[in-house]
Amino acid sequence: MTACRTRPPCHCRPVDAAKATAAHYEGRTGSYCPSTFGAIRTGALDALAEATADVYRTAIQGPLPDTFTPQRFSVNSNNNFFDLEQYVEAITTDPALLDRWRKALDDAVISQSHSPAMWGAPLLRHCGLSTNILLTRADYRRHGYNRLSWPARVRPVIHNEP
Repeated sequence: MTACRTRPPCHCRPVDAAKATAAHYEGRTGSYCPSTFGAIRTGALDALAEATADVYRTAIQGPLPDTFTPQRFSVNSNNNFFDLEQYVEAITTDPALLDRWRKALDDAVISQSHSPAMWGAPLLRHCGLSTNILLTRADYRRHGYNRLSWPARVRPVIHNEP
């Protein structure tokens, strides 16, 4: 702890720190390549949670559309992370809610970037935030997800169970 107190404070803006970190990884290959970055304005997360809850409350229920191929952040079959914006676009039934949600996302995500691939999966998009797509009630409890404040606030859709 003492060492931290003697360091000068950082005067950089979070967006600049995110861009510098992303630039550090650009052009790297192999194990140094996979990365996604998002600088988040945490004060805007309450509005994003509210907008997300509204989308989830009116979302497509049951299985995901056959046309939906989620942006994966890994080729591993146990992959739990997907692009939040792409997922919301796929399940939203109300264009006005989607517009409101996008505004909340834009307010929350100050900056985002990603490498061309991550753990073997091509990265075509990354909005700055990822999500867990729940297919069963067991997915909701896996790794303590149900104990986090985000799912408690937004009440995620469980797609393959009534």
